[in-house]
Amino acid sequence: MDKELAEMIVQRYLAVLEETSGMVSGIPESRLPCDQSLIKEAIQYILTDTSKYSEEYMDLQNAYSKLGLFITDAQADMVAKAESAINTMDPMDEGFKYLGQHAAMQKKIQDDMYLLTVELNDFIKQQVD
Repeated sequence: MDKELAEMIVQRYLAVLEETSGMVSGIPESRLPCDQSLIKEAIQYILTDTSKYSEEYMDLQNAYSKLGLFITDAQADMVAKAESAINTMDPMDEGFKYLGQHAAMQKKIQDDMYLLTVELNDFIKQQVD
């Protein structure tokens, strides 16, 4: 991957994060500008050329872990229905049947974000200062 491509991928991904900043319970993966593996590679590429003490470096680390927020579109639809039911407290809302799955999805997102943080930390440790 070259620098120009990496920067373009990261810029587009950061724009998606900005647009979806209110969606903390799961974001449809169709919103991603490209495959997660390419986003990871692009962020890692940019990090190798960024000061570890800069705000940009910390922002990129945060963005990397936020890849864990992206779930399948079907899962995101289920999460949205469950949250709608919670917000309305309408016992007839079909979203109530998804509450158990919603809780499981939140655990999965949390676990994925943790694993992504560990993955990135391992990458950073391999880099020479």
